[in-house]
Parts: sequence; structure tokens; C-alpha cells
Amino acid sequence: MAGFLDSIAENIKGASAELKLGNYPHGTSQILLSHSQQMEAAICDLVGKQEATALAAQLEEVHQIERLHGELGAQTPPEKERSLHVLDQTAGLFHATADFVRFSL
Repeated sequence: MAGFLDSIAENIKGASAELKLGNYPHGTSQILLSHSQQMEAAICDLVGKQEATALAAQLEEVHQIERLHGELGAQTPPEKERSLHVLDQTAGLFHATADFVRFSL
């Protein structure tokens, strides 16, 4: 399960890196949406219902890569940095949760 959470974090980091370069990360949005829809059932027993629900909600929020890509084109560099920071934070959250799962088993 820790590998699954790390994989989600890597998908988010990859999307962030592509967006920082001005590229659209094809396919990532659908992957993240699918994971967000399965998150609660997949990890509820490991982290608790409240944390699983929070992670699913965070993932659902960042899956909207297409919208973010469109918004970035009209933003100043500091605004872009703030917008992309949310993706980076979410990736960190999933890596941290993976660590928790890895060391609690």
C-alpha cells in the first residue's frame, strides 16, 4: 500500500514538473481522479476513515490538471508558483502517508 501512495505522489510531482515547463501532462488527470474515487476504500483500514476521506478530497482537488494548465497561461510567475505549490504539497502529503503506512505495519 505504501508503494501505491508513493506512486500517487510521483504522478502528482510529474504533473507539477510538466506544468512548470508549460506542458500539459496527458493522462495524469484521469489517473488522479480514479485514485481519488478509490482512496477511501483502499486505505481506510490503514489510516482511519477521517484521514482516508481527507486524502481522497485532496486528490480530487488536484486532479483538475486541465483547468490548472489553462489558468497558468494567464498568471504572473509568482501566481504560477503559488498555484503549483498546491500540487507539490499534495505530493509531499502522499509521500508522508506512505511513510506512515510503511512504518506502522
